[in-house]
Amino acid sequence: MIEIGDFLLYFGIVICVYGILALSLNLQYGLTGLLNFGQVAFFAIGAYISAIATSKLGCNFVVGTLASMGAGALLGLLMSVPVAKLEEDYWAVITLAASEIVRITIMNAESVTGGPYGLRNIPRPLTGLFPNYAFTFFLLAASCLILVYLFAQTLTRSPFGRVLRAIREEEVFPVSFGKKTFFFKLQVVAIGGAIGGLAGSLYAHYLTFISPDYFIPLITFLIWSMVIVGGKGNNIGVILGVVAIELIYVSSRFIKDYVTLPGSFEGIRLLLIGLILILFVRFRKDGLISEKKRSYRIGEQELTAPAGDSVVR
Repeated sequence: MIEIGDFLLYFGIVICVYGILALSLNLQYGLTGLLNFGQVAFFAIGAYISAIATSKLGCNFVVGTLASMGAGALLGLLMSVPVAKLEEDYWAVITLAASEIVRITIMNAESVTGGPYGLRNIPRPLTGLFPNYAFTFFLLAASCLILVYLFAQTLTRSPFGRVLRAIREEEVFPVSFGKKTFFFKLQVVAIGGAIGGLAGSLYAHYLTFISPDYFIPLITFLIWSMVIVGGKGNNIGVILGVVAIELIYVSSRFIKDYVTLPGSFEGIRLLLIGLILILFVRFRKDGLISEKKRSYRIGEQELTAPAGDSVVR
């Protein structure tokens, strides 16, 4: 029987890790409008790079995490260069394919990654700080989530963020102001990749074991669900979406102890998340917390723009 305190700490750590991943996707999709269906690739590359650096090369957690963020940023550049000038549909296809290439490469590079058997004995950082290690790791993960949130908020409200919003609304608009949108897309995907790599590093060091089965396309589906349910373009809303989806995905596993369900339990809870996603897309497209708008009056005409202004400067 799992004690409530241990479950809450586990749940809090999961919220922090997936919150970082969801904020990464929100920068790419919610802020810029890029359809990245390969978000799990950043998660995987971050987990494996940090795990290899610390368990095989003897690096400490900080060095391993920085390496994972650098690898995530590099992967983001490599993924986005071929499609940065193409339409959204191509982004979806190429990024999904890239994530599977990463997973299959990890599975076949057995001498380095452990292949399908995974990597074991990944060292845990900050051991001995508190008697309950889960509490220690929760503080670490929560600190990382807060830092990523503050960074995302700052980026959203910056002139760089305004250009990204303009790309999302109508790319020809920033182009007419002389903005090279190609490079803005590359930068935001690289930033998203670095943040996703950070989440992967935390995930690996908390579990102390990872395998390719942990980084299947289903993870990308869950992250997208979190962003859509929470409210794309709104960082607080996205974190709230993470809590909502994880409440269903994690806590629903206890329902089987009290209710007899037909078929696969895994399939049923995914069906429930899919149903919720459909309802939000159909009846509440802006999610739980919609992106804030600002109104401007020019003469007799009132204009509305996303919070932080979408005016390109």
